[in-house]
Amino acid sequence: MSDATPPRPSLVKPALIVGLATGLLYFVPLLNILNLCGLGPMLAGGVAVAVGRRLNRGDKTARPLTNGEGAKLGALTGVLAAAVVGLLLPFLLNGMQDMTVQDTMVEFYRQQGGMTRPDAEALVEHGVAAASSPAVRLAFTLVLAGLNAALGALGGLLGAPLLRRRPAAP
Repeated sequence: MSDATPPRPSLVKPALIVGLATGLLYFVPLLNILNLCGLGPMLAGGVAVAVGRRLNRGDKTARPLTNGEGAKLGALTGVLAAAVVGLLLPFLLNGMQDMTVQDTMVEFYRQQGGMTRPDAEALVEHGVAAASSPAVRLAFTLVLAGLNAALGALGGLLGAPLLRRRPAAP
C-alpha cells in the first residue's frame, strides 16, 4: 500500500529572494511608503508565494502550497526583510552623523517647531546618539521582524489560495 504524499515545496528559496528584495525596498524613496503603511510586507508574502510557485513549476511531483504554508512563507519573508533592514540601518545612521544632515535637521526644528538653535541642536544630538545605540537598533529590528512576520503571513495566507492553479474545466 503506497500512500506517498507529494513533496512539500521549498519555502527557503522564495523567502530569501523576496525577503532580500523587500528589505532593500525600505531604503528606496517613495517605494518605502508601501512598507510604512504595511502593504510592503503583505505584498511580499503574496509575491513569495508566486515566486515559490514559479520555482516549483517544472517539478511535476510538487503540490501547490497550502494556506498554512503560504502563511509560513510570508512570515519567513517578512523576518528576512527585517533582518536586511537591521543589517543596513547602521550604514544609514552613519550618514546621519554628517554635519550637513544634522544642520538640515536643526534648521527644520527651528523653522517648523519654533525651537531655539541650541535646543534644536541638543535634540538632534540626542536623537542621533540614541538611534546609534546597538540596543535601540536591536529592539527596532525585533519589533520590525514581528510586524513584518504578521503582515507577511497575512499576505502569504491570502496569496496561497488566490494563486492556486484552478483545475481545467471539462
